[in-house]
Amino acid sequence: MSGPYADNVPVNVNAAGKIVSYPAPSDLGPGSTPVDLGGGWWLDRRGVSTNSVFTRYTYNEYRTLTAAPSPDELEAAIIPGAKVTEAVALPMTLSEAEADLPAARASLPVYRLPR
Repeated sequence: MSGPYADNVPVNVNAAGKIVSYPAPSDLGPGSTPVDLGGGWWLDRRGVSTNSVFTRYTYNEYRTLTAAPSPDELEAAIIPGAKVTEAVALPMTLSEAEADLPAARASLPVYRLPR
């Protein structure tokens, strides 16, 4: 991520910056937020990519909405410059990664232990 946006709801955009996909509030349960793997890496549990940007909606705010905001409202809520900067496919399933975070960390291209 280009900043501290782990608690902000991501949406996917095309090259022109138009939203192409976004979650319904009911899609975001307590297990939707990313898991900090350290070293600047996060375990995505929702399906982000390098075409994902972050909105000002937090997961807690968004999941309490009765309906999803319109694409225009979501585009207006995009935080300028807040985006996924790199994505890596792990050689394991999400549930395997969640069950064994050290193994998920070890499979990252560069993981530096905190000093």
